Amino acid sequence: PDAFTLNYKVGWPLSLIISRESLTKYQLLFRHLLKCKWVERLLGHTWVSTQPTRQSADRTLFSRCFLLRQRMLQFVQNFLYYMTFEVVEPHWQEMVTKVQEAPDVDTIMLQHSQFLDKCLVSCMLTNTRLFKIVSEIMTSCTIFAQWFPETVSSRIGGSQHRSAAGLAADTLFETVTQFEKNFDQRLKELLQQLNSIRSIDRTGNMETQLK
Repeated sequence: PDAFTLNYKVGWPLSLIISRESLTKYQLLFRHLLKCKWVERLLGHTWVSTQPTRQSADRTLFSRCFLLRQRMLQFVQNFLYYMTFEVVEPHWQEMVTKVQEAPDVDTIMLQHSQFLDKCLVSCMLTNTRLFKIVSEIMTSCTIFAQWFPETVSSRIGGSQHRSAAGLAADTLFETVTQFEKNFDQRLKELLQQLNSIRSIDRTGNMETQLK
């Protein structure tokens, strides 16, 4: 998804409002949304691809992997819901209302620019620290979603010598533990950062501190 980008050839006079700068902001926003949606789909597909080996897999290890996948999926889905329904949609409706009441082109340009800026800020794309944490979480989810069906299902579900299987299981438990620690740590960092921003801004308006 990082290789995809939104592009649109804007003609005159619409180019006065949707400028090159505006298109760049749209690209940043939609690439971010696409990446999160792709991770959500990847985590969802993980459940389907691991079902054939579920009965023959180590129940404890499979349960831990499944629980971690569910936690990751829940985070991604909640984050997507927040960005689409609590950020983009209400700001879009606000912009449409103000544009319809705008007396001139300059006001329309201002409202459109403010709409994009608000979306970028609230989606955590302007705060370097927040963006880095979210990106690390998405990367962790992606790696786990690719590792789970390919490694866990094949190595646990396959027939192995007992001692070799025990050694493999120990290694897999360590790997899952590392995934859990990494995800929990990044999630904790994100919450701490958001709480810190919230505590700094006494007015409760997070947008002023997310920049």
